[in-house]
Amino acid sequence: MCSASDAAGVPLICGFNHRYHAAIAELLRLADEGDLGKLLWGRAVYGIGGRDGYTDEWRGDASVVAGGHLMEQGIHVVDLARQIFGEVKAVTGTRQTMQWPAMAPLEDDAMALLLHESGATCTVHSSLTQWVNLFRLEVGGSKATAVVEGLAGSYGPMRLSVWRRTTGPFSADVREYRGADKSWAHEWAAMVALLDKRIPTSRTAYDGKQAVAVVEALYSAADEGCWVAP
Repeated sequence: MCSASDAAGVPLICGFNHRYHAAIAELLRLADEGDLGKLLWGRAVYGIGGRDGYTDEWRGDASVVAGGHLMEQGIHVVDLARQIFGEVKAVTGTRQTMQWPAMAPLEDDAMALLLHESGATCTVHSSLTQWVNLFRLEVGGSKATAVVEGLAGSYGPMRLSVWRRTTGPFSADVREYRGADKSWAHEWAAMVALLDKRIPTSRTAYDGKQAVAVVEALYSAADEGCWVAP
């Protein structure tokens, strides 16, 4: 699909709406503009409480979907890690299906360790057994640490905290983004702008392809007990 898009000179877009949450968009800007300094590490937790009957849904059917909860929900965090730290050089970690064995080999929990080509490392925990919706993304840099919590709605209000490197007194710049989830509207607006300008790109689709490759590499790494390159 990416090759066809490039050949035809038309846009191809992957739906990573998490980039458009206000707090995350600001974190991406801070990281991109060097406000956090050299980017060193990341930590992310993205979890929900799996509901009764989950294994009867299409999400729990291994004949329909390409992966478990890391592919279903955690892949958004994998995309954000790539946006912040760059390409993933290798990945390792674990996956398990302990709460809902009927959905195996699809995982209900996965923990991934990403080694990026920049040298930075990032951990990702994607869970169906969180029992309360939770989103937390931390980025450590040589100048500051930034933390995003919440995604609005059942995940709680979005909050961005930036802790500057200092010997004290210690304080944080905290911004809270209240209201409903507007990421979908912002994503659609960005897509319409891209189409209106007729910019030929498959970049976001390529990002989707690479994020899937990282998740599939984690599956292989978890099964083989080693590091795997996407």
